[in-house]
Amino acid sequence: MFQEESKIFLATVDCTGHGVPGAMMSIFMVSMLNQILFKSTGIEPAEILEKLDKLVAKHLTLHTDQLRDSAELALLRLDTENKSILFSGVNRPLVLARNNQLYIYKGAKYTLGYPDGRIETLTNQEIETQPGDMIYMFSDGFADQFGGENDTKFNRKNLMSLLGSISTLTIEEQQASLLATFNQWKDDTEQTDDVLVVGVRIN
Repeated sequence: MFQEESKIFLATVDCTGHGVPGAMMSIFMVSMLNQILFKSTGIEPAEILEKLDKLVAKHLTLHTDQLRDSAELALLRLDTENKSILFSGVNRPLVLARNNQLYIYKGAKYTLGYPDGRIETLTNQEIETQPGDMIYMFSDGFADQFGGENDTKFNRKNLMSLLGSISTLTIEEQQASLLATFNQWKDDTEQTDDVLVVGVRIN
């Protein structure tokens, strides 16, 4: 999270590598995002991701033929004065829950650092919020977790249904429900991936 006057930036990042390469990629992404934000003023999410794309290409992908790891991320800028959001994402969505309805804002099909992985362009999506709205951003770890009676993935559809059903609860109650549902589904199955779910209540 980073704040510039009345604007708050919040990102959820999911690096595609595992083990030591994945950990190094995570450190790199956090470092580069902070660098971009500290050196820029009045910047918008899509512009941040474009700058990050260039840094990934410059510092990683151009110097090795073996490293093909990258990152998926959702990035928002919340204007605390007018409560509006600008969102841009790379293969990760932003979900808004309002009055038991879910509104999904998709990220671009894009691979940071690799020109051959740019199917769509990075754009900003403006979202007008209302008091009581819940904003969610998440990695793919929850939906990809294996478990249940048939040892299948929890899947994104079930995750969307779960978020919709808990969106009117307090933040603490939502956290408890997510954790209980995940552990019940996983049971004795090995955890598939890191899990990150971020929820923000608009006041």
